[in-house]
Amino acid sequence: MPPHATILQLRELLAQRFPSSPPRRGLFFSTGVPPLDEALGGGLWKGTLTEISTPPDSTGCLTILNAVLRASALDHRPIALIDAADGFDPQSLDAALLAHILWVRCRDTTQFLKAADLILRDGNLPIVLLDLRGSLRADLKKIPNTTWYRLQRITAQSDVACLIATPFFMVTSAQYRIELQATFHLPDLDTPPASLFPTMHFHLIRHPNTSSANMA
Repeated sequence: MPPHATILQLRELLAQRFPSSPPRRGLFFSTGVPPLDEALGGGLWKGTLTEISTPPDSTGCLTILNAVLRASALDHRPIALIDAADGFDPQSLDAALLAHILWVRCRDTTQFLKAADLILRDGNLPIVLLDLRGSLRADLKKIPNTTWYRLQRITAQSDVACLIATPFFMVTSAQYRIELQATFHLPDLDTPPASLFPTMHFHLIRHPNTSSANMA
């Protein structure tokens, strides 16, 4: 199927499932993870790009993304997950929660960026998650900085809260940049996520008040 046909279908799906913008109150949305909300000064701020990166020796980013999806769905707020490497497991959430999620499965970073551009411009989904963790490092290195600045401008205009999960810091235009430090083991898979949150540590590296000279 030609790429433009896929984009047209996505646009039609957005119009059908989310015909009008939901009411938006406040300046940010809770992530559903108390220590992350505290590190960000409240949660995911509207009109901004927030990058969360996980070092190679740490785990837990998937738990964070699932928590954001769950918190948004429980609040009856539509949310988009653009999955660059088709790595999301919908079985981790029940059907009632999945009804509030638009899951876009991508084959490569080119398709991923086109979908991100379209959904952020649409503005009807107040939270957009961009998951790049499973993409090839070589492909991620090819994304020009101008692309991230374009997405930042679109996000600011649409008042969307955008969270980008990356395997290393790469989103040059991110207003918030945070490092997740958490190590889980196999038995932790059976532990309720809420019990794991207190063990997670978040290092806020960049925020809007950070001077350009000190930005990571």
